[in-house]
Amino acid sequence: MGTLPRMLVSPTSRSAVLGGKLLGAYANGLLMMAVLIVGGKLLFHISYGAILPVLLFTLALVAVATAWGMAEAAFARSSAQANQVGWIINLSFAALAGNFVPRTSFPVWMQQIGYISPNAWGIETYGKLIHGAGLVDIWPAIVILLAMAVLLFGVSSIIFGRRFA
Repeated sequence: MGTLPRMLVSPTSRSAVLGGKLLGAYANGLLMMAVLIVGGKLLFHISYGAILPVLLFTLALVAVATAWGMAEAAFARSSAQANQVGWIINLSFAALAGNFVPRTSFPVWMQQIGYISPNAWGIETYGKLIHGAGLVDIWPAIVILLAMAVLLFGVSSIIFGRRFA
């Protein structure tokens, strides 16, 4: 929407501007996931199991999704380019993750590539939670997603720093 360039000329620090954008996107992602989880519970009687594993996994999943969005924005030269690249990446992630056809129908190498996508982790881990998995069972997924988020945030921050220095 063109707010980033305007905010960068304000007396606000670059890290505060970027942090505010990230927190807003993260809060929006958490709200969307809350609607999906609560809606699934109320409308379809889905039981996700214990609240702590669901909460921790959701926090990690939204963090990595936000980090991917930041990476897309960091490499794009315009908001139009970011939108186009975002659509391509999101559709590719959905396809590799099994949103359209089950990942098990793919060759093993494609199934492994799908793990670059937050979608694949979400489908697999929420499925495990629905079938009774606990925190011990999903802990590796949480750690991997958080590591991916930290890596993407770090690379994106460096790129933003060089681009808007």
